[in-house]
This record gives sequence, structure tokens and C-alpha cells, in this order.
Amino acid sequence: MARHDLVWATLPTKWQDGAFLGNGQLGLMIYQPSQPHGGSIFGFTHRKEEENALRLDLGRSDVLDHRGRDVLMERARLPIGHFLLMPVGKITGGDMRLDLWNAEARGTLVTDRGAIRWRAFIPAQLDAIVVEYDADEPERGCKWEYVAEISESPRVYRGKTDGYGKDRPQDKYPANPPAERSTQGSLQLARQPMLAGGDYTTAWKINNASPTQRRIVIAIGYNTQGSSADEAADAVARVEGASFDKIESDHRRWWHDYLQQSFVSLPDTRLESFYWIQMYKLGAATRADRPAIDLLGPWYRSTIWPGMWWNLNLQLTYYPVYTGNHLEIGASMTHMIDDNAQNLIDNAPRGKPTGGAFKGVDFDAFEGDMAWVARVTASGDLAGGMYKGQRGTVEMGNLPWAMHNYWRQCRYAADDTRMRDKMLPMLRAAINFYRPMLERDDAGTFHLRPTYSPELSYGPDCNYDLAVLRWGLRTLIAESKRLGVDDPLMPTWRDILAHLTDYPVDDNGFMVARGETFKGGHRHYSHLLMIYPLYQVNWDQPDKRELIQQSVDHWADGAKAFAGYSYSGAASMYASMGQGDKAAWYLNQMIDRSMTPNTMYMEADSPVIESPLSGAASVQDMLLQSWSTWQEDAESPSWVSTIRVFPGVPDAWSEVAFKDLRAENAFLVSAARHAGRTQWVAVKSLAGKPCRIKSGFDGAPVSADPAQTNEIHPLGDGVYELRLQRGETIVLHSGDTPVPSASVTAPEAPQAACNYFGSRAANAK
Repeated sequence: MARHDLVWATLPTKWQDGAFLGNGQLGLMIYQPSQPHGGSIFGFTHRKEEENALRLDLGRSDVLDHRGRDVLMERARLPIGHFLLMPVGKITGGDMRLDLWNAEARGTLVTDRGAIRWRAFIPAQLDAIVVEYDADEPERGCKWEYVAEISESPRVYRGKTDGYGKDRPQDKYPANPPAERSTQGSLQLARQPMLAGGDYTTAWKINNASPTQRRIVIAIGYNTQGSSADEAADAVARVEGASFDKIESDHRRWWHDYLQQSFVSLPDTRLESFYWIQMYKLGAATRADRPAIDLLGPWYRSTIWPGMWWNLNLQLTYYPVYTGNHLEIGASMTHMIDDNAQNLIDNAPRGKPTGGAFKGVDFDAFEGDMAWVARVTASGDLAGGMYKGQRGTVEMGNLPWAMHNYWRQCRYAADDTRMRDKMLPMLRAAINFYRPMLERDDAGTFHLRPTYSPELSYGPDCNYDLAVLRWGLRTLIAESKRLGVDDPLMPTWRDILAHLTDYPVDDNGFMVARGETFKGGHRHYSHLLMIYPLYQVNWDQPDKRELIQQSVDHWADGAKAFAGYSYSGAASMYASMGQGDKAAWYLNQMIDRSMTPNTMYMEADSPVIESPLSGAASVQDMLLQSWSTWQEDAESPSWVSTIRVFPGVPDAWSEVAFKDLRAENAFLVSAARHAGRTQWVAVKSLAGKPCRIKSGFDGAPVSADPAQTNEIHPLGDGVYELRLQRGETIVLHSGDTPVPSASVTAPEAPQAACNYFGSRAANAK
């Protein structure tokens, strides 16, 4: 892992260059702000005296305002503040390293009076931030300063006048009152009251850890009903009262266990580093019992997007958790949906006046729950939000798309209980919302009334909605049948699915909607969801290959309009088509064109977390795919999953290996490729579910254990059925090579190819 650490030979000067730490809720970004921030949207900048300091930006992902219904102004993420390590002398240099394996940052601040050596980490199992430092004389006189931010939605910032732009609607959205400072013995507190009630508090304490070393412990409390001071003070006390060696060892043990849940080794060291940094970022951003990831994660910065977007961002953010074997990270999203299920149901326009796209639609005439999520919600309860797209039209497909993530969470875990009790009822309500929007023509075909394809256009039979509707219907039918759920709507689902209109296409491939061609030159691929990530139209269907190629090429031809996630989307689509050279090209273009030196991503001068994370998922898609195909059967239609090994690797990747990537139906898969050929594949069944595999060998696979020969059954087209019991592992090889050891190692990499991200990436930009 050390070869993937972010390394700075000179100190980073901006948020998007800095070292980032997190424990799933608290976040810290570290840099030395020697260059004033002067973005085109935000005028907010540091004070001049901060240029001679190390700055630590604080974040806590659940700190939201709660004064009204406007999700970006009244229910937005709120800034907390930052700390400054202020030396005695003038900073003349320094260095820094983000140690991924131990999840800590460390560095040296060099001044004309000496050096300050520091390290920081956020304990994996404690809600506090720890910074240790020692210094040469006279730098032992360095000081800490806490700076509270203006407590308001960053959406109000306009102009370039110290954060109070002349267009700032102060009369309509006044800032929360200034922070109040106090002390409790050696504990210092900054309480930030909120106009809607409650507050959030930053507490910190500085101790002498040894005669030459000092330690500052920082905690953040949050309470919308009362005081948060006790929460913050108690968190500091828990660190102060515990064995520091145990805190550190427990923290490292958590991260070592997390990072070893799967392993990937690529011959492209820069891309390999990028991948590992994203997997670290996921573990820092959330946990099963922590808030789901919005556009910021726990790393706060001024942004025009201080909320949660549901028309691509949330879904892509969680894509790496499934194949990456980190379902515990994905649970934060499913728990958010479970905990707010009633709010999602209440969002549907039942018993409410409707207009626009819903004008004349009688939602009350249809039985059963309906559920809907807005285009934008606050990061917490999912109630209400910003429903309309850029052209003032509604997006209906966002919740069904999110439920595809939920379905993958259950399917990769083989968790039939959650599938039946939680996933199916919410998917049922989300798909039921479409029923009033369907109209049947004289030929008996169902068509969709006009809806909106995110960021693209508006029209009837919108491909975005047809894709998620078709997937949702198939999933309701298949999973209900498989799990023994006798749903009274089953005949309705079968009728709609059997008579649902085809996807509109034209000479450019898949259209946006009927009568609305995709003109090209756009970042969003909402009209291509049937190709990726739903795989309803896929490369295993020879009669669809020309249409897939035409549609993806036409969209990707407009790459000059691409955003970060567009490159990862193109990479995953080409990987699904077996075109690994193109997949790798698009991923490297994403790094070159879109990624900041610390692998964060910015649009409109604002952080957007999904793009780099979706890039990690694209790497996984090149190595292992396990998407399901629909098997139509009058009695028992079903999803059938096939594991595909090395389906989208480029020709240049002659040496590739991975261990314990996860596939649908709860299989852990490991494999190695040498001299451009697959050497071995190991499959472990965690649940005893059906297993099909395209192993990637030139010929028929052979079991390394002769006793397992009868467990391999050819199905044609290079697909084999493996009959594995729960807990059983089979190792396959080509038969013309020695029996493999089935161990995965990372080849040596030249130092010049290592530690790209950090100051090397900044210089490359």
C-alpha cells in the first residue's frame, strides 16, 4: 500500500490538493493555504494571516440546518470551522504524506526558526480527531487557533467580498448567530447556535503527551433539539481517558482489516494507486451505522451542492462497494432508505393538487403504496426536496435507479430476508408510481406520458424511465416468485411488462425519448441505462451489438462535454463490450482531465464525490462482472447471473491479479493473468447459490482438485455451471499449465511509477 500513498514534496495549498482523513462521519482536510482561493463562484477565502499556517478543515456529514423546506438553503449542509497550526517563524517549506494503510497523515512544517513534525488521524471507532506534534526550539511556541465559519448554507455565497457577496439574500436566509466561545477547565468549546433550535459544538483540548510532544484532541457534537456541548466534551474525554496505544492499535486494526477485504493489482501503477485511494476514501466517508454519502462526504467545503442528488450522484457513489466486497459500506445507503421509507411514500402526490407533467393524472385511482424521491434532498430524512429538473420537469426514475443499488446490495450478499422484507416493498411502491403515468394505445401497447431524462430532455416514452421501469417490473416478478411472495399485483406487472413499448431508437442509437433524438455532446448518459448499469441490452445479445456500439460511440463522441463521471460511465460501458483498450483510455482521460491532485473532483468550483468513486467501479468492471440476464419463462421467469472474469482488460495488461472481489449470489472470486492469458480462477461460495462463470480461459477450465471435476458443467458459449456448496472453493485453470498455487502477489513497481498523487499530480496539472 505504501507505493500508493499520497506524497507531497511541497505542502499542498488548496482543499482539492490536501490530505483527507475520515471515520465515516468526521472528516479532516489538511493543507497550507498559501494561495488565496479565488474561484469563479465563491469569493470566500482565508484570512491573510492564514497563509503562514497549516490549516485543518473540519467536517461532520450529518450537520445540517433544519429551519424550513428548501433543501439547499434551509436544510443544507453547514460549515463547522477550521484549525490553524500557527508557527513562530515564517514557513519556508515542508512535506506531507497520507498513509493509506494506517489511515493517518503526517508531515513536517519547516520555518525560518525550526521545524514542526506532526501526524493526524481520526480513530476508526471513536468520534474524535487526534493531532500529535513536536517541534524544534523555538517552534515549541507554535499555537493552535480555531476559526468558526459563517453558519449558513453555502448556496447563498455570491460575489467576491469575504463571503458576504452583494447578491447574498441575507433578508430571506439570515445566517445562524455567531459561534459562542467558552472554556471548561482546559477544555475549549465553540458552540454554534441554530435559528431553528439546537446547535453544534466544536470542543478541543491540548495536552503534553511527553516532555517534547503535544497532542490536540478535537470533537464535534450536533443536536437539533438542545445542547450538543456534552456530546463533544464526552468525545474528547473518551480519548483522553483511554490508553492511547490501544486507540491507535484498534484504529490500525480496523483499517488493515478493511483494506484486506479485497485486493487488486494492475500493471498501470497510476491507475492502481487511483483505485486504492478510492477504496480508502469509501472507508473514510461512511460506515454501515453512519450517514449515507452526499456530494461532499465528511469533507466540508463551500459548494453550490450542499445536499444529496438522486439522478446519478448517489447511485454512482456506491458502485464500488459491491464488486469491491465492501457491502458494509453500502449498508449506509440501504439503511437510509429503510429509515425514511414512510417519507418516500409521503412524497408521492396522492391526494394533492398536481400540475405540469402530472396534470390530469389520477394517482388516487390506483391501489397500493407509491413512493418517490426528489431530484435533490437534504442528506437526512429524504422528505420533500427539489423535484424538478433543469427544464422544470419531473424526474420519476431516480428512486427505482437507487433501488437497483439496493437490489445489488441484497444480491451480492445473497440476503433473501432483506430482499423480501425491505427491498421488495419499496421497489413495489417506486414502480407503482409509474402506473398512473402509463397509457395503453389501440394495439394494447403501454406508453409512458412525458417525463424527464436527467439533464437531457423531456418527452413521452423516455428511455431513462422505460429502462428502470422494465428492470423494476422484472425484478418484482422474479424476486416475488423466488421468495414466495404472493403479491396481488403480479398479474398487473406481467401485463405491463409483456406489452411495454420498445425503447425508442433512431439512426444515432437509443433516443432520449420518442421524438427526441440524442444530439450528442452531453455528459449524462441517462438515456443509456438499459446498457449500463442495468445490462438489459447487453453484449451477450448478438442482435443488439450494433445498436449498443452505435449508441455508446455516438454519446462518447461528445467527450468534450464530458464530466468526470462521463469518463467512468464510458469505461464501464466499453468494458461490458469487451473493449478494454477503450475502457482504460477513458479512465486515464478522467484522471488527466478531471481529478484533483488528491483525487477529489470539482464541478463549478464545488466538490462532487461520485466521479472518482465511480472510476474505481470501472476498474472493477474491467476485472470482474457478474450482471444478470433476464430469462423469460411462463412459469418462473428469473434473473440469471454469470460471473465474467477479465471481461474488459486492455491488451497491454498482460499481468493482472485480484483477490476476493465479490459477485452476485455471494461469491468471492480471485484470478491471475500472466503473459496475456488467464492462469487460474478461484471461486468461493458464501451462500451455496447457483453459479455460472465465463472463466476467460482459451479452452475448457479444469479443477485443480481432481475430486471436484464433476462440479464443472458446460452450458455453451464459454459458460460453465459450478455446483458449489456453501463455504466450498474451486480453483480452475486451463489444464495446459501446472496446477496453480492460487496466490496473489503484487509485482514490484519502479519508484518513479509510485506515489503519483499529491505534489506529482499537482505538477502534472
